[in-house]
Amino acid sequence: MAWTVAIDVGGTFTDAIAHCENGDQLATKVPSVPHNPAQGLVDALLELQQDGLPLDQVDLVFHGTTIATNAVINDQLARVTLLTTEGFSDVLTYRTGSRPDAYDLRQARPKEFALRDDRVEVRERITGQREVLVQLEA
Repeated sequence: MAWTVAIDVGGTFTDAIAHCENGDQLATKVPSVPHNPAQGLVDALLELQQDGLPLDQVDLVFHGTTIATNAVINDQLARVTLLTTEGFSDVLTYRTGSRPDAYDLRQARPKEFALRDDRVEVRERITGQREVLVQLEA
């Protein structure tokens, strides 16, 4: 019998559910390991195995995580540098253009993930057909 396993590694807990094609299901919740998120995934699989999941019959594993979402929500992101094509360092700030008041240009903008001083532009150009027009130089 084929099994499908879905695992969500969160900041506090890792949740897993296994579903067999015959309708059987197993579920578990184990503590996450913040300094090693992969450990939560392994621990969840081992817990499911102890509950009767035959690992050799697992055909598909879905893996997701809320770690990045939680980091954004809690403003716990690391400082990053954005390496971008010359002339495009502000593209991420354009976003979708949707604002609560479409005509108020003074409203507060969302926090930037890469601060302007942390954006580095490089000279290179590639066409939509992936042809190199200007070679990237180290």
